[in-house]
Amino acid sequence: MAVEQQLPEKESSPNPYSRIRTNYIWANVYFRFVNLYSPRSGSETGIEQLIRDAMKEANEMNDEYLIAYTSLHFFLWNKITSNTELAVMYGTYSAELYEKLFGESGFPYYNFIADEMYHIREYGKCKSYCERLLHIVPPMNNKSQYYNMLTLNVLALAWHRAGAYDSAMHYYKLALAKSAELDNRAYTGIISGNIGQVNAFFLCLRSWHTYARKIVMV
Repeated sequence: MAVEQQLPEKESSPNPYSRIRTNYIWANVYFRFVNLYSPRSGSETGIEQLIRDAMKEANEMNDEYLIAYTSLHFFLWNKITSNTELAVMYGTYSAELYEKLFGESGFPYYNFIADEMYHIREYGKCKSYCERLLHIVPPMNNKSQYYNMLTLNVLALAWHRAGAYDSAMHYYKLALAKSAELDNRAYTGIISGNIGQVNAFFLCLRSWHTYARKIVMV
């Protein structure tokens, strides 16, 4: 039986704020019923439509706070469902709105946008979003320290792919220290592997310089 048939009929409300909030409650209900890794379930479309309806109403009201809120959740939905193009579009849009309304500290998902920018090889933008998050979110508890570690690693990767190996090594070492502090063995291994790639580059570079000097001396 489809999720829609298992749940009671939705009630309409004359209050637009209430309707938009209700859409998100229903989207979350669907989300908990749906296995997102089963594309045949058919309910993903229902979740997306609820969010789209909420965004449409927010735009019709021309309420920047609701537009920011609905756009943020549409960004998160598209990130979850691996729709990179829409995730990048609505991630940057919602970040701009939140910054305008609340300042940089009001937007909590710079790391998610940074991930998307890295995947589309926008390394400059990836670094910018990582640096914003590191600037506004001090590592106060285990959860924030974990995200701090992830952000440092993504920032290092962006420098790495951009060919700035010294900067990449700097941030890899910071990320590695954070993973050791958290006793996160999985990420200690991942970050160590990334550092190994940079060390391999420096080793090849030194070998090339040594070979070049020998040729000049001959």
